[in-house]
Amino acid sequence: MRSLTKLVFALVVLPLVAIIVVLAVIGLIFRIVFTLLPIIIVAFVIYMIYKKFTQATVKAGSFDDAIRAKSQEIKQETQVVMGARGYLRRIDALKAVIRDASLRAKITNLTNKANDIIAKVRENPKHIGSVTTFMDYYLPATVKILERYADIERNNLTSAEAARLKERVPGFLDDICSSFSRQLEALYNDEILDASAEMEALKTTLATDGLLAGNDFKI
Repeated sequence: MRSLTKLVFALVVLPLVAIIVVLAVIGLIFRIVFTLLPIIIVAFVIYMIYKKFTQATVKAGSFDDAIRAKSQEIKQETQVVMGARGYLRRIDALKAVIRDASLRAKITNLTNKANDIIAKVRENPKHIGSVTTFMDYYLPATVKILERYADIERNNLTSAEAARLKERVPGFLDDICSSFSRQLEALYNDEILDASAEMEALKTTLATDGLLAGNDFKI
């Protein structure tokens, strides 16, 4: 009889007790989870809000940096253009008082080239770095030379030094104008290279998208 009782206890009671314990533990876990679920949800929502806010802050910072960079670029462009135009106004004023017609024609040719360079800089401010010498040396140097020439004419100076300077100024203007032409050509060539690079990039994209076969567009 004892053996039967032990057998029943081992086969029925112990497994039943084990099941009850497991169910009790599972129930306890579910109660804990359901109790903590609102806290978990709130914590998750707060985390997502914080993540979105951080991303937005980073984007806003990048946008602000881009705005500041563009503002600085515009400010630099404005300063360069205004400075160059100031020198050109002075050159035009000097041309008006210079009596030599051939010299005035050379000055006109020079200022036309200079205005073309300034127009290129305004179209594409990236050229500013390429025209530093033009803006900071050639234009002010031209103003100084023409001021001396105008002084010689106005005061009818006849010294050897005055005669030598008057003789050299036309050649000087030719050299300056040639340098302006080379500067302008370099700016155009730079833009041509940019256009070529963009065209190659476009062709690569079209080929990748299956819109280009050989040299024929499928658009």
